[in-house]
Amino acid sequence: PGSVAQAKELLVQLGALDSSGHITPHGREMAKLAVHPRLAHMLIKSVPLHCAALACDLAALLSERDPLRGSPAEKQTDLRLRLDALNGDRENIGGASIDRGTIQRTRRTADLWRKQLGPKANQKGKIQQAGLLLALAYPDRIAQRQPGREPRYLLTNGSGALFASPDPIASEPFLVIADLDAGTQWA
Repeated sequence: PGSVAQAKELLVQLGALDSSGHITPHGREMAKLAVHPRLAHMLIKSVPLHCAALACDLAALLSERDPLRGSPAEKQTDLRLRLDALNGDRENIGGASIDRGTIQRTRRTADLWRKQLGPKANQKGKIQQAGLLLALAYPDRIAQRQPGREPRYLLTNGSGALFASPDPIASEPFLVIADLDAGTQWA
């Protein structure tokens, strides 16, 4: 029952359901996309923000396995590195190798969502909008860094999180955490 209540609460937060649990027009639009509700919400909301192509890339990256292989880049959690790899920019990914099969699948998936969203989905947007797009998909996982030396974050859902290993983005004052490993949470 607790998990069902959390899922309904998330769907209300995403605008897919109204407060009485009925599907909204936005929820109907989300259901047309064959993707997790979080990502469907982000994709739809990206169109008026003129960054739908970027949202399609992000959604595809989040739906596939990590395309970066090899240390230290694969241990870094910044999705911008994965966007760079997807766009063929090897400059920022250090010595990591790129799994070409994963990149090809990710590009195909992103292209399918662009087609579903229509002609406005070709508006690329700026990589700086990635955080905003992720916040649309994960409003309950917007995180603020807490005081102290350890990279601890407090999420909007009340949970805590920390980095299991050193990461360059661990000093950022705010993050959106798309993927949580239960072993790294704190309360």
